[in-house]
Amino acid sequence: MSDPQKTVVLDLAKHTQLLARIFSGDEWGERTRRDARLDRYDEDPHTRVFIVLPTDTLCLSSSFIRGMLGPSVRALGNECYAKFHVVAGAEKSEYFNQVIRTELEELLAGPSEFRRAVKRRAESGKHDRSTDADHNNSSWY
Repeated sequence: MSDPQKTVVLDLAKHTQLLARIFSGDEWGERTRRDARLDRYDEDPHTRVFIVLPTDTLCLSSSFIRGMLGPSVRALGNECYAKFHVVAGAEKSEYFNQVIRTELEELLAGPSEFRRAVKRRAESGKHDRSTDADHNNSSWY
C-alpha cells in the first residue's frame, strides 16, 4: 500500500520584506526556508510544496530561490521538480515557474561562468550594478 500524497502550502505573503512584493536575496530566501521549516519536507517523498505568490508580486529573484530552495536541490537533485510548484496569477504563474526551473537547473549544474565572473568583479571592488544583467533585465519586474 502506498502512502497518500501530502500537500503543503507556503504562502509567501507571510514572508514579505516590509510588505513589499519583492522576493530577493539569498538571506531572505534562507530566512523564509527556515521560517517555513522546508527541511522537514525534503525527507518525505510524498509531500508536495505549493509556493503561493501574492497576486501583486513584482519580483521573484534567482537569489531568493537559491536561498529558499538551494538545500532542497542539493538534497533531492532532479526530484525537486516534482516537489515544488509555484502558484501565482494566471499570467505570472508560468513565468515564475520558468524562473524557478532555470534557477534549479543552474543549482543542479553548479555555478555558471557568468556568476563566477560577477563574483570575481564584486570581490575585486569593480562591480558596477549598471552592467549586471539580472539588475537590468526588465522582464524580472
